[in-house]
Amino acid sequence: MGRHHAENLRRLVPEARLVAIADVAHDRARQTAEELEIERYFSSIEEMLACKEIDALLIAVPDKFHARVIEAAAAAGKDMLCEKPLAINRADAQQALKAVAKAGVRLQVGFMRRYDPAYAAAMKRIEAIIRPGKLDEVKEALADIGVLGMTITEVKGFGRTGGRKEVYRGSAYVIDFVPKVKIEIVAADALVAPILDAIERAAKTAKIGDGKIFVYDVPHAVRIRTGESGEHAI
Repeated sequence: MGRHHAENLRRLVPEARLVAIADVAHDRARQTAEELEIERYFSSIEEMLACKEIDALLIAVPDKFHARVIEAAAAAGKDMLCEKPLAINRADAQQALKAVAKAGVRLQVGFMRRYDPAYAAAMKRIEAIIRPGKLDEVKEALADIGVLGMTITEVKGFGRTGGRKEVYRGSAYVIDFVPKVKIEIVAADALVAPILDAIERAAKTAKIGDGKIFVYDVPHAVRIRTGESGEHAI
């Protein structure tokens, strides 16, 4: 993966100057540097971060090391593009984001092809009907992947079970419309999968009544205040 990124930067991005690479395998780092005509190579991230010529870092190490490298790069004052995922657990992700905020550097997670015209133009509306008591957990799970904007509506309804039965003073009756919360999010197509995963994990109890998630196409969007359209408006 790292070699692939290096080749793209070296040959396809004229605005970028690839000045160094790092690989724990010293011989592999040297060979790649020679083949791609890269000025410097290192056998550790720490050595490379000490290079003052480096303005930004592309992180393509194994997933379990992402958070640690982000923290080190932030401490060194480097901007970053990190391969997904940000980390392999929530605690490491939050710690990495705190380090980025404290250092005042920029971090972007590499959801690949997000800037391809066809992908950038594709938007989806995600509508999730969940238990009211699960709202805070879902909001937290979405925040962890960078989704902060959403619309929340209190709704009532029932699915194939037809509501729920209650007993009052010995008499049974059916509540047809069960209180739920509807979450609506409009996002770029590339972000739909992680959003669905976050909602499902946070809202699931494995019991009847957990709710449903629907995904719809959004042909166009406009931000009223600025007039921005498409993905820039969401």
